[in-house]
Amino acid sequence: MLIPFDDLFRRHRIQATECLHIGANTGQEAEAYTKHGIRTVVWIEAERHTFEKLVMNVGNLVGHVCLRACVSDVDGKEVEFHVANNNGQSSSILEFGTHAVEHPTVQFVQNIRMRTSRVDTLLRAAGITFQDGAFLNIDLQGAELLAMKGMGALLPKFSHIYVEVNREELYKGCPLVGDIDQYLAHLGYEGKDEHWTGSGWGDKYYQKVK
Repeated sequence: MLIPFDDLFRRHRIQATECLHIGANTGQEAEAYTKHGIRTVVWIEAERHTFEKLVMNVGNLVGHVCLRACVSDVDGKEVEFHVANNNGQSSSILEFGTHAVEHPTVQFVQNIRMRTSRVDTLLRAAGITFQDGAFLNIDLQGAELLAMKGMGALLPKFSHIYVEVNREELYKGCPLVGDIDQYLAHLGYEGKDEHWTGSGWGDKYYQKVK
């Protein structure tokens, strides 16, 4: 995470106790969530080997749930999930765009056929609900907006949204930060904090204001 949790929670007085983390990788943020009062975390990860590591790391923590799914804005669409060679951190359902230039040592090493799930469908099937005021963290390598659209009426439950954003098409066809700004503005969110790399991508924090 480019914006340290200590700074983020202090500056914006975040008091969430529940979190949905989409694009979990291996659950690196678990300790930070606990430190800042988040007791319930639902982790979603698509790739099998990465998911197995996630379960090993956080599966035994009280209040933590791991779900394996490739999320998007529709259910049942067949896609190719591209697995990257940097411990899955750049894996995506989208192909590399400028990412191939900005990070030339990172390559896709495997393509896996998957079927997508909407987030609201996935959580409903698992019997998982969230209270108002929850924290949402999305890191899907260009597919973040698709995931948010797949949350439907669930999205406004989250007062805090931390999301990876792009100024350039690091992944082909990915939305840019302005697209996400516009989508969330219609739902009553404002961008409150952001940090950018020199490679055309960054992290941004949005807060529900109305």
